[in-house]
Amino acid sequence: MFHAINSKINKLVRNQIIYSANDDASSRKFRVELKKFNKVLLITGKSSYIKSGSQKLIQGLLQDSTITVFNEFDVNPDIDQIKLGSEVAKNINPDAIIAIGGGSVIDAAKIIHTMFSNDLDEKQIFESNQDQLYSLRPLIPLIAIPTTAGTGSESTHFAVLYKNNKKFSVGTRKMLPSIVYLDSDLCLSNSSYQNACSGFDALAQAIESYWSKNSNFISRYYSKKSIQLILENFDTMVSNPSKSYLSSMNMLNASNYAGKAINITKTTGPHALSYGITKSLSLPHGHAVALTLGAFFIMHNLLFDGQKKQLKKFKEIENFIFKQSGRKASEYLYEKMGEFKMEFDIKNLGLNEEKIESLIKEINLERMSNHPIKLNAMQLKQIFFLIPRKS
Repeated sequence: MFHAINSKINKLVRNQIIYSANDDASSRKFRVELKKFNKVLLITGKSSYIKSGSQKLIQGLLQDSTITVFNEFDVNPDIDQIKLGSEVAKNINPDAIIAIGGGSVIDAAKIIHTMFSNDLDEKQIFESNQDQLYSLRPLIPLIAIPTTAGTGSESTHFAVLYKNNKKFSVGTRKMLPSIVYLDSDLCLSNSSYQNACSGFDALAQAIESYWSKNSNFISRYYSKKSIQLILENFDTMVSNPSKSYLSSMNMLNASNYAGKAINITKTTGPHALSYGITKSLSLPHGHAVALTLGAFFIMHNLLFDGQKKQLKKFKEIENFIFKQSGRKASEYLYEKMGEFKMEFDIKNLGLNEEKIESLIKEINLERMSNHPIKLNAMQLKQIFFLIPRKS
């Protein structure tokens, strides 16, 4: 059964080669692949490039290549910074673009690669319709090497950028990196809190993808694979981040599966609310999305009897989590947040009624449109008050 499903998946999704440092043969093939490139544009984070061990890895892999490093962008990349990266690419005309870092780094690289490969300007990136974007062609390989186990950006065909502090999502199937390298050594320098936030981001992606209106048997297959790996490895990854090589590798794979799932479905309610939460409270994205994830389970159960058909996939994934963890999904999620020292009490976070109403007004409508049921403003507000309070 597994091989039949896997074969069908490989036929239906765009070809992407994934190499793993955990497999000697795979790692050797990746190293041989990189030796083809004489001139490389390397897009990285700033301090994380050295701290994660990425610099050491790249210097070993590309010792005979000319490398130009571009890292002049923020955690939330602005279009002016992206344009600068595209100009750098035009000036050096690289054989390949390599992104090594977290989700923001890989997102920035995807847009720079798209602009360079197709000679696009800012207007074309923001104003082209989907048909125009989907007709784009990659000129050179885009290689993604994630250093966090959470965003799954290496396996999605869309990326986030900002203009005048406003968030935009750009997508084309050709934006998907052609090569991915998963190396858990690059995650070992991340703190317990970083790993907790990254893990919750991947878990939320997998869960939301499963219950999304757009889910299909392929996305649900990826979602379950991701959730199972996360539940089995989350504790070790967070409690002992510097010595959890195997758990880190499993979480990297889980993040990759979650990325593949949302590449098909996109995200839903918890992510739709998370962007405003991050902006309002300055919480990392994974913490922000974790905050309401469990409360969405509670809300769905309150509404289940009246919308059984629409919430069928929700109930399936809730039962799957119970089977894997032995806990109700909402209880499991908030217990983990407590264990990982991720604050979830809205009073302690300073989320009053006025702020909650403001968050609901600014909700990401694109993400909310993927949600399995329609939720009105009153129900969205109630979600915040379904989050457990600390006694």
